[in-house]
Amino acid sequence: DQPGKGEEKPGEQEPGEQEPGEQEPGEQEPGEQEPGEE
Repeated sequence: DQPGKGEEKPGEQEPGEQEPGEQEPGEQEPGEQEPGEE
């Protein structure tokens, strides 16, 4: 039980993968901290 990224577990340790608007926005969340990803 140790999610390292949050693949199927959004809002765990490292949000930002499937959890938009968390700690590391810019992955699936366009127009956040790191724009230009998509």
